Amino acid sequence: HGAGGADFTLRLPHDVNMVGQAVGNWTREPGQEGSDIGWETDRAFLIQGERRANTLRAGARYFDTGRNFDSETGFIPRLTRRGPGASVEYRRQFEGPLNRVSAEVSGQRLTDGDGVLTEESAELDFSLGVSNFFLFFGPERRLHLVEAEEDDENGVDRIYTDETVDLFLGWFPPKHINGR
Repeated sequence: HGAGGADFTLRLPHDVNMVGQAVGNWTREPGQEGSDIGWETDRAFLIQGERRANTLRAGARYFDTGRNFDSETGFIPRLTRRGPGASVEYRRQFEGPLNRVSAEVSGQRLTDGDGVLTEESAELDFSLGVSNFFLFFGPERRLHLVEAEEDDENGVDRIYTDETVDLFLGWFPPKHINGR
């Protein structure tokens, strides 16, 4: 049994970063009657690109874990997943009463090795800073597949859709107020 991997980070012009990771594993398996001993192999990989500027960040990624990938040598929460994800974020700080604005849109779509949808998400985060107050608003929609347990009498996979909205309003006291 063995595993190996490689990763890289490239810093390109115009504040673009590329990241790649690839791992593989191999296991010596006993052969069928009359055959030689064989090898079972599989792999997992991630490729990701991102551009960061003063106020804008955008990124995209794709990852894939193979059906027979053995994660005993590291932590991967769920195997046999593949798919893209992307996000775009805007942040800006100002002088004056309106002192901060940020927004981020992100999403991903993951399937199993047979192309069956296992997870899908879309999220929007928006925050606004006015004087010493902070408002955060974040709707999110997430679809995920929960596989049937072996002892489940129905033996049916279930798809759940969660729709949530985070709302937070806070106050940050001015620096001249002290809590002592």
